[in-house]
Amino acid sequence: MARLLDVSTQSIKEKIQLEGRPVNLSVALEGVGTALTNDGGTPPVYGDVVSSTLDIDVGRAILVNSITITSNAKGRVSGVIAQNAIGDWIGLSNQDEFSLAVSDGGSSTLNFNGFILGPGAGVSLRFTPYPQTGQTDPDIGMHINGIEFTADFNFNATKRLLYCGDSISWSLVGNWRPQDMGYNYSGNRKESTSPFPDYFGDELASFRLVNALRSKPTPESIRLVNKGFGGSKLATDQWFASRSGLYTLPWNLMVMQAGVNDATDVQTPLRQLTMAQRIQDMVTKRNNDGRKNYPMVFCTPPSVDDKYDGLSSRVCLDQRPPIQGTSEAYTLSPESFTAKTNFATRLEVTTGSTNAVQYDAVTGGSTVNTTTGSATFEVILDGDTYSIQTNGGVSNWTLTPAYSGDDTNRIAISDVPQVVDVTLSGDRWIKIEGDGRDNITLDGGTPGEVYRIDFITDTDLVTGTTRSAYSWIRTLDSLIDPGDSDLFEGFIEFPESSTVFLKCIVSGDQFEEIDRASLVGKTMAGTDTKFDALDGAANHFITGVPSSPTKIEGPLISGITNPDPVVTGIDNMFPSRGLTQIQLGADSGLPLPELNWPPASVVDQNDVWIKLKGFDSSSEAVHDPAKESWRNVNGFYKVIDYSTSVVSGVEVVTQIQINLDSRNSSTRFFTEPSTGATNFSSNGNEEVEAIGTRSYIAQFEGSSYNTGTNYNYFEHGSNTYDGYTIEVQLTNTSQPFNLTPGRGICFSVYQQGNVIYMNEIASGNITNVGKVVGASSLSNFWAENLNTNESGLTRLKIVRKVITDTVQLPALVADKVHLVDLYQISDLKNTVETTGGRLIYGSDNYKEPTSGLADTTLLVNDLIEDPVFKGTGNSGVNERVMGRRLHRSPKGHELLFERLNQVIGASSFTIPS
Repeated sequence: MARLLDVSTQSIKEKIQLEGRPVNLSVALEGVGTALTNDGGTPPVYGDVVSSTLDIDVGRAILVNSITITSNAKGRVSGVIAQNAIGDWIGLSNQDEFSLAVSDGGSSTLNFNGFILGPGAGVSLRFTPYPQTGQTDPDIGMHINGIEFTADFNFNATKRLLYCGDSISWSLVGNWRPQDMGYNYSGNRKESTSPFPDYFGDELASFRLVNALRSKPTPESIRLVNKGFGGSKLATDQWFASRSGLYTLPWNLMVMQAGVNDATDVQTPLRQLTMAQRIQDMVTKRNNDGRKNYPMVFCTPPSVDDKYDGLSSRVCLDQRPPIQGTSEAYTLSPESFTAKTNFATRLEVTTGSTNAVQYDAVTGGSTVNTTTGSATFEVILDGDTYSIQTNGGVSNWTLTPAYSGDDTNRIAISDVPQVVDVTLSGDRWIKIEGDGRDNITLDGGTPGEVYRIDFITDTDLVTGTTRSAYSWIRTLDSLIDPGDSDLFEGFIEFPESSTVFLKCIVSGDQFEEIDRASLVGKTMAGTDTKFDALDGAANHFITGVPSSPTKIEGPLISGITNPDPVVTGIDNMFPSRGLTQIQLGADSGLPLPELNWPPASVVDQNDVWIKLKGFDSSSEAVHDPAKESWRNVNGFYKVIDYSTSVVSGVEVVTQIQINLDSRNSSTRFFTEPSTGATNFSSNGNEEVEAIGTRSYIAQFEGSSYNTGTNYNYFEHGSNTYDGYTIEVQLTNTSQPFNLTPGRGICFSVYQQGNVIYMNEIASGNITNVGKVVGASSLSNFWAENLNTNESGLTRLKIVRKVITDTVQLPALVADKVHLVDLYQISDLKNTVETTGGRLIYGSDNYKEPTSGLADTTLLVNDLIEDPVFKGTGNSGVNERVMGRRLHRSPKGHELLFERLNQVIGASSFTIPS
């Protein structure tokens, strides 16, 4: 609502000019030029065009200098400036209205000179076209010229509490009280047409905190500046905001409540170490701004339940593969049927025949041979199960029994489900790795047991309920694609590098998803001294178990270029003004999209290199052993320029100019002096290789097995192999970095010619990637024995640990940096957690072994009222809704405030003037 304050408008402007946060103060209606509907009269009369409304969030206010309205059509713009826009609650009696004429391409401005719109206020915009022929839907825009600030109007306070955070720090959900439901006239849910009251910003934890500080026996003269913005991450957005000046204002206490959005990402060593660095960067920024004596408070993220979001969930406990050189191993690694087909696309079968032939086309085309080596699979064709066998290296398969279906068309191989029997013991740990086209249906299994399946490549789990050939798999959230339902009653699509845990309900018939996570990292063998880097990836390596301390020297050279190097032959070589031109021709085989080179106009300003190879004395038209010539040019060269042409719709490189000085001298012979013709004569072996000179990040971590002397390490200095020099540059040059448990290091890897640089960018203590295996029962699966059943932490608890460990460093504690732990699992009703942070719902959420479809009723989120979150209630049906409990209700903010106040409101906590 609007405010009358005991300070001048100019004084307010001076106080709040640095207090705004990222927010949109514009609304618009974008026209597309279509004719407007009218009454058909002369002149035509048009109806109103509603543009939009700009509402002020709870806890926020705007000092309005003016409102500018623009239009590309003639008409009248009218609107309402509502001091409280919650019409169903209070009414719109306290308001201003405006009505302005606008012309084609014109603008109008309403001047207010410091009018304050408080929480719940809103500005609406409506356009009425003039009654003239040919009016089209207009482009209309409205912008509030002013400063958005926190709705704490204690402008005479002598201190400021700067509160920085993500949406949890300023958003409210369920913020109504049961007795207010009678004021809602048309429904029992919060909707735009029938809202419950939004209440006020003082329900937020930040407002509760500043109010508590002002209410102390010795009151603080302090005002809140809440600059949180939604979706922000501590290690990126908040760090950038602090470094770029968003928080550079005269504050006396700074509270940073962020991190919950960081937990949507897999917590690799790079992310953990970067977050720790950037917390310290924020402290350094405070000190550099001359505010070293003013305390900073960092909060851990509160507990949340977003298990519904699957692989994007903050409560994922991400999984690593088995560690090489240990007893860990996959219990089952079935060969992939689709990979065995060697990229064939169709399978031709004949009714009554045991012979099937694979092709590369729906009709016609050519047969395709399977990969070498015999193999037998169990697959489903037209709803029936068959054994299918190949001797390898042939195009035909043998079916057992003979095909009994009537499909006369060739069957898409990517549509053929492969049956995997999961009747296992031990770790019940399954690996699925194919060619990205795999369809898997599950068979077997022991009721009550939980199986872990790692999907190395993209895989579809086939699930159905009407055909007995397919097991029914109930998921945490519905990933069934309705577009594929006519094929197999549904696919559950799992991307590469993901893990799912399934509980067997009925052997060969029903499975239930218990948990899922990302599959993280690549394990190295204990004997490895080099790592295999793939182009462009943030490579993540987990060390194996060497027999003694083993040095990692650098990347495999095959990993420097693309997995399939971009190589082409050379047509000709020409000296060119101290440089050299390489002629490749239109059939060069160097497609520009594959090279990922910058534009030719700026390529000389970038680090782009090629490699020349295959040159010898036969590459010279006239060979003079006493003079240097083309035989001597094998090596690495910087690209200065290049030319392209379009071949079959693809832009290819036809000429490259490199930094090779091929001019003649008394000891050099590259051109014939009398004619200027090049001395180059191709032997057919000369090649250009496009070097993958991109920078990438390689990150490494040890594991719990790397104790004693069985670990890998990096050492500062040079290593030379395969014609390359690898420069490992550690921050601490005096001693090696040992990859022991809980230690991680990250390198920026880049190449200049034949020198590969590995520069350390971060290192230190981390939480290693976790591991949970299958189990003989659900209770054993949730067991908390960190030596056997569970290791590691969920993403959210890793973020919590990084913030905690960093803020509690002695140097930061001595530098007036404080910690508030907001994480309490008790905030999540009817939910407990393992030591690692995996959420366990009530027992009603899981089916008993061998149970029927109607034997279980499941808990769903209560849509009405809960003291903290929407609670759980009995749905009475057997469909499951997982948690999406993230933002807080007023009661939730009260609990967060209590944890904040325990630290900041303590008598020993001083807020300097």
